[in-house]
Amino acid sequence: MLAVFSGLGLFRNTVAAIAPAAKKLVERIPTVCAQAQIRKAAKKYLIVAGKLTPTVYTTVKNSGEMLSIRYLVDPRQRCGTEQKMWKDILDAFAKEPHIDLAYNNTRYYKGIENLKIERPNHE
Repeated sequence: MLAVFSGLGLFRNTVAAIAPAAKKLVERIPTVCAQAQIRKAAKKYLIVAGKLTPTVYTTVKNSGEMLSIRYLVDPRQRCGTEQKMWKDILDAFAKEPHIDLAYNNTRYYKGIENLKIERPNHE
C-alpha cells in the first residue's frame, strides 16, 4: 500500500495555529511517483482513486488534540520520508514556545492523605 498515516498529539488549543504549518510541510513531500502508481493500479483493478493530495486531519483524543497527517509515498522511501517530515515538524514547533507535545500519563495515589480535597466539617 502506498499511503502512510502518521500522527502527532498536541496539548492545549494549539492545533489551529499548527495545522496550516503542518500542511505546508506535508505538501513539500514529493508524491508524483506514488500518485502515478495509484492511478495505474486504479485503471488495472477498476477502482476509484479519490483525492491523493497530502492532507492534515484534526481529532480529539484523551491526551489532547491529534493531528493525523496523510500522504502518499513509495514503500521503499517511507522511512526516509517520515524521518524528514518529523524533523521538519519538530524544527518548526521548536520555534513556537506555546506548543507542547502530548504524552500519556497516569497518576497513582497512595491513600487518602495524598489527595488534596477539602472535606466538609459536619459538626
